[in-house]
Amino acid sequence: MRIQRLFTLLLLTTISTCSTLAADHIIFRNGQEGDVKLYQITDDKVIFGYIGDKTGTRKEAPTKDVYMVYIDKQGNVYLTPDGKRITGEAKRVDPKKSDAIYLIKGAEIAADDIRVTDNSVQYTAKSKSSGLLGMVGKTDKGDGVINKSDVFMIRYKSGMIDIINPFEAVEQAPKEATKEEATAKETRLRMLIHTVKSGDTIASIAREYEVSEDDLRSWNDISSKTSSSAQLKVGRSITVYTRKAK
Repeated sequence: MRIQRLFTLLLLTTISTCSTLAADHIIFRNGQEGDVKLYQITDDKVIFGYIGDKTGTRKEAPTKDVYMVYIDKQGNVYLTPDGKRITGEAKRVDPKKSDAIYLIKGAEIAADDIRVTDNSVQYTAKSKSSGLLGMVGKTDKGDGVINKSDVFMIRYKSGMIDIINPFEAVEQAPKEATKEEATAKETRLRMLIHTVKSGDTIASIAREYEVSEDDLRSWNDISSKTSSSAQLKVGRSITVYTRKAK
């Protein structure tokens, strides 16, 4: 028993020290997560490679199995089972500095001193911007209270994951799509991640993916004053929404 506990502690320590904020990140709907390099997101799948995998193998996961992706320098994006993308927080919670509460509807809250009761999850937020629900108090620290039924999982700084409401228990049975919904899905844009290479400009990327330069600026918070011919920083991740296969 002592050996088993020691192994568990070592495993948790390894998990908590592997994560780095200078990378893309993925969290699955079963609670598993990891640092990755994101290549493509569509309505049906997420294509990625794990950081540290020397084989360079690209993996595919159905979007229905993915809860959230963090795109480096872009922010959190939450995925619904039918492939819709919902923009979330600009920065992800540092797993070495804070516990994190994840909501079923898509939100990440930095927290400390988490207390789980029969009906609620109570926590102390480091700042008013750290919490989304139930914030009170006028100091830098405030208490938050969330209905337990709204919480998907809690990740502690130790690396331990506590699944409060498994998604299988909260998702409704799929309903048959209407004609209008089916048509909308056919015309929905794919979300791609373009890694800037030497010589890339707003104009050249827009031509490559057949999108407008103004849309490209808007999707990536690029100033309208930035010239179309200005070379972008090599290695930067550029988000593109397009119907063009890639």
